[in-house]
Amino acid sequence: MITRCVRCIRFNNKSINCITFSSKSIIPKSKSKSLIDLNETKLSSLSMFLSLSQDKISSKKYVMHPDLMKSIQIYYSQNKHMKIPKAFIVPHREPWPQELWGYPLGSEFHIVRDTEGIGINRADTVISKKEMTQMVLETFKMYKKIYGHLDIKKDFVVQPNDNRWPSSMIGYPLGMLRYSIMSGNYKSIHSELDKIGFIWRYAEVRYEKILLALKIYKKLYGNLYIKVSFVVPNDNNWPKELHGYKLGRLCDNIRFKYINVDFIKPELDELGFIWNFAEYRWNMIERSFIIFKEVY
Repeated sequence: MITRCVRCIRFNNKSINCITFSSKSIIPKSKSKSLIDLNETKLSSLSMFLSLSQDKISSKKYVMHPDLMKSIQIYYSQNKHMKIPKAFIVPHREPWPQELWGYPLGSEFHIVRDTEGIGINRADTVISKKEMTQMVLETFKMYKKIYGHLDIKKDFVVQPNDNRWPSSMIGYPLGMLRYSIMSGNYKSIHSELDKIGFIWRYAEVRYEKILLALKIYKKLYGNLYIKVSFVVPNDNNWPKELHGYKLGRLCDNIRFKYINVDFIKPELDELGFIWNFAEYRWNMIERSFIIFKEVY
């Protein structure tokens, strides 16, 4: 039987004398049901296994799972330190063994480092505020280098299978960090963020992006009859920051008033934005019949 747990050392209000991270459970059969709630194990870590023992000889002895130990060793060989960010995930690339790809090393390591007797000096694993701030700045710079802008979605996280990113930045929740900075955190790098085009007033930038996309569409197609399924293509007719922009869905949301565009309504009217798509489509059909009748 294999059991898993994130960080618990108590089950069903019963104290456990020993925690050993291992791939094999050594829970006595007579006590397994009372100690372990199988439903709880479903919410557990992906790669750390918890084994329990009442053996007094091994009491308070901690042993790391081989996958965790191997991951730490590789991380150290690459970075020459063990200050592993909590969000770090093993990237899908060499020299990381394939069986470790996607391993949540940061979260697992932070669980184990809070215990005692694992042979690692906790002081050597703590990332200082200055170091964290610099890492945040470098991550934003890398995003700008890759995507050409800093219009970052709130749910954006650096993915382990995206090889454009340095491995040390994998797992960063950059979208949440952007909102944290907008709320006033990391003040020491605000001026540096300004230089690379950090977005402070998101609503204004969003309006500018909407107007730019509509202007280019009208220039290319002669109207704003934009189907809901239209997505800005990745070609040279469109600036890089608009590639993949779901313009059709956006226009639909504007028409249904899911997005407040009162601030730029005059500009939208001037461009010829279609506020009632069904009415516009019927007028097109009606004009087509009139022209057909005049011709034939």
